[in-house]
Amino acid sequence: MMGYNLYNLFYFDNEWTKSNINNIFPEEKENKTKWNAAWEAYIISHKQYLNETVLHILDKQYKIAINKVQSPNISLHAKEALSTHLFLAYLHGHLELDEGGLIYLYFKQADIDTRNRAMWDYFKNIYPYAKQKNNSILNRYYILWDYRIEQLEEDIKIKKISTEDAFKEIKWYGVLFSEMRDYSEDLLKRMEKIVVITNGISDVFIYNILKILQEYIDSYFKIVLNILSIYIQAEGEQGWLWFNREDVVRNILERIKEKLEDLEDKAKYSRIVDELHSKGYDINGISLED
Repeated sequence: MMGYNLYNLFYFDNEWTKSNINNIFPEEKENKTKWNAAWEAYIISHKQYLNETVLHILDKQYKIAINKVQSPNISLHAKEALSTHLFLAYLHGHLELDEGGLIYLYFKQADIDTRNRAMWDYFKNIYPYAKQKNNSILNRYYILWDYRIEQLEEDIKIKKISTEDAFKEIKWYGVLFSEMRDYSEDLLKRMEKIVVITNGISDVFIYNILKILQEYIDSYFKIVLNILSIYIQAEGEQGWLWFNREDVVRNILERIKEKLEDLEDKAKYSRIVDELHSKGYDINGISLED
């Protein structure tokens, strides 16, 4: 009950509650069931309510919860509530990405499936700010985006994780890209980075991404050309999703074709058309020879 009513306890008697944190969340091994129960009651009941003061007072408890993020004794609801708290705290400037901090420890401790669920939850939380074009929040989101891409790229390089596993987390950045309606070069380059490090792996969201890429062609056709080239070269079950995409792909290529001038771009374009042709795509009207 104390975990459930923790915010009320702080409100009615702040000093008493601070002095009794270890009793509310007992850390001794023999009391781990009590700690789990108190933590679950607190984090689930306050999932969408974040108090900066309480967050910092409970810093040690958040670290314990992060260490338990893969434990079968902690419910999925509690794990999702933990990630929500951490990301909301980061977005509002209460936490940073410093080494040893809560966000850093979370990504270090969580497995790929946990991070996948967490990033989906994060996407749901950031989406309203994206629609409102809240720049202070979005800028912090972009910083986290860059931070995670850099870490995932390094993890792939040292074979700590596979490209397919990296995509499980990183795909949510691609989903938000298709919802942002930002149309800036920086955002497009971030999307290009995702496509590069995941070797063009795609999923059901690819159609929305392709539709948004059309909006970038007039200003940044070279980047769009490179993204499309990587997507089309992808192989395997998670490679290019062909069905119901021909109209969008054709429109992108027709518009890019009109802008081609240098030989390098023309060569990349021709390789795309050749690849499409080899996969049974109708290239009539989009080949450079037409």
